[in-house]
Amino acid sequence: MKEQSAKWVKQAEYDFATAEAMFQTKRYVYVIFMCHLALEKMLKAVYTEVMEDYPPRIHSLDKLAQKAGVLFPDRMQEFIGDLSELSIPTRYEDEARKIERKQAQSVLAQTREVFKWLRRQLK
Repeated sequence: MKEQSAKWVKQAEYDFATAEAMFQTKRYVYVIFMCHLALEKMLKAVYTEVMEDYPPRIHSLDKLAQKAGVLFPDRMQEFIGDLSELSIPTRYEDEARKIERKQAQSVLAQTREVFKWLRRQLK
């Protein structure tokens, strides 16, 4: 793995660990935000590895995947779209939705699965 790709992975791992910590402290809105951020950085790692260039400064998981040439399995692709929609309000206090424990737990589990899948794409 290229050095810059490895840096993105390290940042993504940190963000995912933060998502897990936010779940333990019942800060479920931040679970969603950090899961999105972790997958965004993993996609940027893939982009860097494949394109041998610095990734674009965008936050859309769908667009990053497309630009990196990532083709998710259908169920993962659906989750990526759902997470993108769910994470937008987490950035704006006046639009933030109440995220329940069960939803945060589901997002965390699915993020873990996609994270591992993306990591395998880097090898």
